[in-house]
Amino acid sequence: MVDHNPYAPPKSAVDDVFRTRDAGGTLEAGLAGDYDFRILDVVGEAWRRTRGVKRAYWGGMLVLLLVVAATGLLLGWLNVYGDQDAIGRQLLADLLLTAAIYPFLTGIIMMGVHRAVDLPVSVGMVFGSLDASGRIIVASMAVSLLTSLGFLLLVAPGVYLAVAWSLAIPLIVDKGMGPWRAMEASRKAITRRWLKVFGLFIVMGAILVVAALSVIGLFWALPMSSVLLGVLYRIVFGVERARRHSGETA
Repeated sequence: MVDHNPYAPPKSAVDDVFRTRDAGGTLEAGLAGDYDFRILDVVGEAWRRTRGVKRAYWGGMLVLLLVVAATGLLLGWLNVYGDQDAIGRQLLADLLLTAAIYPFLTGIIMMGVHRAVDLPVSVGMVFGSLDASGRIIVASMAVSLLTSLGFLLLVAPGVYLAVAWSLAIPLIVDKGMGPWRAMEASRKAITRRWLKVFGLFIVMGAILVVAALSVIGLFWALPMSSVLLGVLYRIVFGVERARRHSGETA
């Protein structure tokens, strides 16, 4: 008896890869620049994978908005903002807000990483990175501060750093790195393909701008941006959680 249906449409290699839990690249390969991608392929995959993550994403965003509101009220009560013309006070308030929200925002980022390798995604993931809060806070504050300085001095350094450090947070959670090591690993790897990664983010940004014209569009586009970052992380560094799940070795 023949199991194969000779009349079935052919399956592409891309479709087969999409259905597998492929862990992707490795840290060593990423640092060496031994990875590549086509921008439209990544965008297309992120769009397809957005189905199945929206409920968890928006549940996590609700938690994040509550954290932002509570932190803003606390900072206002403590009069941290003070004189709005005081750049130092404003910078301090922004850093404190970043420190408060990033452990929760990291959970949303990791939803995209999980979806990129077909691992389970749930609302509870918004709390899933709190055990790494110390490292996440240090990295997020360092990235925020140094990127802001880059924009203040010259716009180009700020843009470069914002793109180059975009994978630092997933590295901390997925590979257990320290803040500076994660920032350096992200910078070195992305610098190898900086223009292409920048182009990917420009395309995603354009999609978000168009989607902002309607609430329904953002309902899809914002979760898609998280998944897109997850797909990029998988391509550049690979996902250790997927390797552990499948019994692979890094």
